[in-house]
Amino acid sequence: MLATEYVRNCNCNYERIALETEPEERRYQYCILSRGGIRYLLPCSLRYINGEAFLYYDITSTQNLIQLFAQKTIKREWVKDFLWGIKQMRRELDRFLLEERNIIWSPEHIFQDMEKNDFFFLYMPYYEEENGLESLMNYLVEHVDYEDEDLVEFIYAAYEQVQNQGVEYLHGKMQEDFLELEKKKETENTFVAEKQAEESIKSSEQENHSTQ
Repeated sequence: MLATEYVRNCNCNYERIALETEPEERRYQYCILSRGGIRYLLPCSLRYINGEAFLYYDITSTQNLIQLFAQKTIKREWVKDFLWGIKQMRRELDRFLLEERNIIWSPEHIFQDMEKNDFFFLYMPYYEEENGLESLMNYLVEHVDYEDEDLVEFIYAAYEQVQNQGVEYLHGKMQEDFLELEKKKETENTFVAEKQAEESIKSSEQENHSTQ
């Protein structure tokens, strides 16, 4: 389990993670993260305090999922944005030759800039422990908008798929399945609109007939 705490310094907010062993800071993942400029990953720096090593992640102007949904439910539009954010993040990982398995998926480690609507993910170099994916899926199940029955069905199905396929489903097929959900909604909306138009025409005809 990650030893995490939140600190504030010079008007910036950080999520600080203590490293159990001294990091090999010249290895590629540490070097590339320290250099910065990787979109959709939290800016990260390695620091030493009293001989202990810490990773500082800049979370200024963002909120994690726990904070975002403390008083509200997860809506369809947010899920759409979240899946898009995952897709963009994965492209950045590929571009910088970083490994997907080092993303920490726990809801307290996924952040969103509400002003820009961008998502930021925590990348833990050379991490080999539990990545928090099950915690994320449990959180989605618990906080989804249960008034949207189709979305609830989608989230439960996604939960089962992640249980079977792991993070690969999250990166790929989950987005395809959500597009199918959106198409279904569009079809339903079209049907409702056509039905309303028919009823409006019938009502208008009946009014004209009654006035004659």
